[in-house]
Amino acid sequence: MSSVNIDNYSNSIYDEIKCLECRKQRDIKFTNARKKERNKWGKNIECPFFCFFGEGEHITTPLDIFLILMGHAGNHSWKNIIDVADQNSAMKSYYVELKPYGRDEKLSKGKYETFHQKEIHLLLNELSGRNWLLTDFIKCSTENTPKKNIDIALEYCSKYLISQINDLKPKTVVLFGVSTVQKWFDKYIKNELEYSPQLLKPAFPSQWTADKWVRNGGINSVLDELEEIKNG
Repeated sequence: MSSVNIDNYSNSIYDEIKCLECRKQRDIKFTNARKKERNKWGKNIECPFFCFFGEGEHITTPLDIFLILMGHAGNHSWKNIIDVADQNSAMKSYYVELKPYGRDEKLSKGKYETFHQKEIHLLLNELSGRNWLLTDFIKCSTENTPKKNIDIALEYCSKYLISQINDLKPKTVVLFGVSTVQKWFDKYIKNELEYSPQLLKPAFPSQWTADKWVRNGGINSVLDELEEIKNG
């Protein structure tokens, strides 16, 4: 077993040329609304690369649980995030402390918690001491429309995810989201891994799938499956 500093690892796998190439491709696909946002905030509105966060500054490998969400910030850009370490910290405070990150406080009117934010928060609380990390499939903010933007980002970011899993060797990978994360993982990542981790594939707990999420057991269902793997 070995110990890895999260921020040092994050900077070591960040490929600025690769990311800029991806963003250039997606920039061609920007909608008019996105161009207006760029004009409002200036040229540097894109989020920095987000690697992952865990309970502490270091993580022990091989990893126990690797949780993968779709992509941070949805299709929003955050003007106050500076670098990779800053993004890691911001994402941690978003889920662990239920704080906003990067967004003008006036926009939220004091209401920061979304359904998925609170559910992931509760899940992480229950995983305390289990040697986990949380990451996103898409490592920076991207426009949701046209669909080509998502496809380009997923293709480029899959290379990062392959490296992360091969380096950290998690026993269990939890893939949140049937339509995108699970589909792309099976198509672009699973066959490129050096080994075969256990895969859990729950739905993503969004506001639009809240009823289904709760009906299927919510975080308790995920925790039960993780416990079975741990004991099995």
